Amino acid sequence: MTLAQPGEPNFGAAMQAFAGNSLWEHLVFDYLTELDENHEPQPLVAKSWKQSDDLRTLTLTLRDDVVFHSGRPLTSADVKYSLEQAAIPENLSQLAGVAQSIASMRPTDDHGLVITLKQPSNRLFELFEITPMVDKETYKQAAAGKLVVGTGPFSWVNYRAGNALKLKKNPKYWGGESELTSVTILIIKQSQALIASARSGRTQLTDGLTPLDADTIGSNGKLRVESVGGVQCYVVGLDASTKPFNDIKARQAVAKALDRGRIAKQVYKNSASPTNLWWPKNTPGWDQKTNTTWTYDPDAARAELDALGLVGTSIPVTVNSSDLIALAIFDIVRNNLEAAGLKVKPQILEGAAFVERNVAGKLGTCFVHATGFGSLSPVACASATAHLKPDGGTHFTSPKYLQLIAAAGAADKDHVAAANAALGQYLVDQAFNLPLVMSPPPLVVSKEVEGNVKVSTAFHYLDPQSLAYR
Repeated sequence: MTLAQPGEPNFGAAMQAFAGNSLWEHLVFDYLTELDENHEPQPLVAKSWKQSDDLRTLTLTLRDDVVFHSGRPLTSADVKYSLEQAAIPENLSQLAGVAQSIASMRPTDDHGLVITLKQPSNRLFELFEITPMVDKETYKQAAAGKLVVGTGPFSWVNYRAGNALKLKKNPKYWGGESELTSVTILIIKQSQALIASARSGRTQLTDGLTPLDADTIGSNGKLRVESVGGVQCYVVGLDASTKPFNDIKARQAVAKALDRGRIAKQVYKNSASPTNLWWPKNTPGWDQKTNTTWTYDPDAARAELDALGLVGTSIPVTVNSSDLIALAIFDIVRNNLEAAGLKVKPQILEGAAFVERNVAGKLGTCFVHATGFGSLSPVACASATAHLKPDGGTHFTSPKYLQLIAAAGAADKDHVAAANAALGQYLVDQAFNLPLVMSPPPLVVSKEVEGNVKVSTAFHYLDPQSLAYR
């Protein structure tokens, strides 16, 4: 089976939930657990667990039949090593803070592990959701893309930058042998080339197209568009540490300048929902009033910017050239900002450079980007997203923000809705990160493909045990 995506993979970011890695990581690696549509953990490498009432201790029991592609059995020591890698800042895990909250990990035997936290937290299963189980003997070599060893249903063959990544079936996979013998992931950076590849049948699954393009080519009878669930939320980020957006009034004026309805209609063909929040309606504490705080009012936006002396101010706006949806949204955002009296200077970055600057918190004064951590929880959005976390890419923080994040992260089931609602209201009011639209990410799939495509956080992946190409 042949897949296609517009961005290069980043093998040094295996611990990071990164769109360029989403199609291959769940084929090569396994994960401890998987969150279902109700946000409840389901067993994978961890077959069972027991959590203490005070949310401080989690005891895991692992499967005893999980084997690395090298032939070495996976043990609790490998799980401990993998979670330790997630805690290292240089490994770029968005949930490094959760991993760093682990006080100790004590193997009880080869297939038992007791995890003790420094303080109560409800977030360990979110950490498990995005942290692959890696091979401690070869992991340091994985960054070069030459030797990537996991325990998943497919093993590594090779990778050629700008061309393709190739995998072959693991016939000894603990979850059962896949019907697919091999998977090739093509790197196709131009939208028209992606479209042509899908239409010609060269690829059987195409990722990264705009929803409008996906819908257009999905109507030809040979292809279908799957909205596979999960949350993809596009945002406009504003640097709250420098002029003009260190002034909350300027940020709130921009919030009124953005035409979310036009984005939903023009880019998504109304398959997306305009939003002020980063997480979906089924999230405990989601509030309709908060979600409609900022509505499109270009006259008010211009008047407020004029009163601040900002009409005519030049604003650089950064966007990722490998994100075709972001590019389409950028055109509308540019028009909106200029209608409100600002002068936009486009900063179009190549994908790898954009990711590097995003991680470093250096996307600049204003940028268009996506977040998918609403599939996890509001506290994951606020603390894990590079451009939303305290002192992240928007350089915003406050004692109250830190307090609200901590409260949401420690809340039990009886108090989590109130904690989420308070966090959401504060984020919307501060307006340093402005959600635009929310939608499941679309995939274009050949009708000859049968089986499941899933989502982990915001990122889709294949279920190789049920997927077949006929």
